[in-house]
Amino acid sequence: MARTVDDERMKQIQIFGVGCAKYRTLLDNLRQALAALRLDLRVEELDDIQLFFDKNITEVPTLMVDGKILCKGEAPSIERLVAILYKEEQAARGKS
Repeated sequence: MARTVDDERMKQIQIFGVGCAKYRTLLDNLRQALAALRLDLRVEELDDIQLFFDKNITEVPTLMVDGKILCKGEAPSIERLVAILYKEEQAARGKS
């Protein structure tokens, strides 16, 4: 059974990009990584260039979780995203 956002400390997942191949690959891999971790979290897709400037996004695609940039300018593999997200989830749980 999937865990919902209420069960988790990670709350906000955002992908910044403009729809390029790397962006689509990152989005697909991220969704598969979330499924592998049984996390039912919403992914916010952002393509507003002004927002990129406001958030200091210098490379796309960029993956941000709870305001922290976890990767930029690349589309990590599903396995690497699972490791990144697991580590981030554990760190977030430790803060409570």
